[in-house]
Amino acid sequence: MNNAASRSTPQVTSLSILLINQRWFTQELRALGHTVVSATHEDRNGDVKFQHFESIQDILQRLPDNFYPDRIVYYDNSSVLTLYGFEELSIPSVFYSVDAHHHASWHSVFGSMFSKILVAQRDYLKRYQNHWQGPEGSEPEWMPLWANKDFEDSDDRPIDVCFRGTLDPDLHPRRSLFFSELQKLVDIDVAQGPYAEAYPRAKIVVNQCVDKDLNFRVFEAMSAGALLITPRIANGMGRLFKSGRDLVFYETEDPG
Repeated sequence: MNNAASRSTPQVTSLSILLINQRWFTQELRALGHTVVSATHEDRNGDVKFQHFESIQDILQRLPDNFYPDRIVYYDNSSVLTLYGFEELSIPSVFYSVDAHHHASWHSVFGSMFSKILVAQRDYLKRYQNHWQGPEGSEPEWMPLWANKDFEDSDDRPIDVCFRGTLDPDLHPRRSLFFSELQKLVDIDVAQGPYAEAYPRAKIVVNQCVDKDLNFRVFEAMSAGALLITPRIANGMGRLFKSGRDLVFYETEDPG
């Protein structure tokens, strides 16, 4: 037997994985042979529904027959704590903190109850590491956001410039003011709603950050093939992208 034939392909162990709050990577994990069940708040699309501030033990009791998780992933949904009791579990678990720029003060403490922490906003990673009490070698790590390919590519781009995102002035007053002023200078399609219907048909997407966060919009716009114009921030952006090659930065939120 030659050396190539003797080196067998590593086999991936099939796991039962419980996803909490979001259904991110459900299809990808299932394609790898894992069994995936999602538990979400009652207003979201999940296999098991819960109300805010229930015990994780209660959720485990409501899982489908013949399913008990080998792993648990708790996704940040940028809200208050949804479930409690993770410190009592013996099941290996992961906490993915997305909006550290909003919630690092409690995420960094809450995350210490899990086997692993992943942080989307790199500038906040040190704070999580400082609270970490787990075994050496399993310290919190940076995991940037991504974009799902949940849209159809388009060769036709009738939208010159656009933005999709929350525009409520009570939630995001700086964003509301920014696009109000920009619309006086540029014919830009600004709206709330699904990005997947607009970005593949847009030549340019203008991004705006809430608090210097590396947001989903960065990845969504580029994956759709639009030219992204975005604030120059830290949070690992310079490690991932180069201005003039991958995207274009603007330095201030002055539309002029």
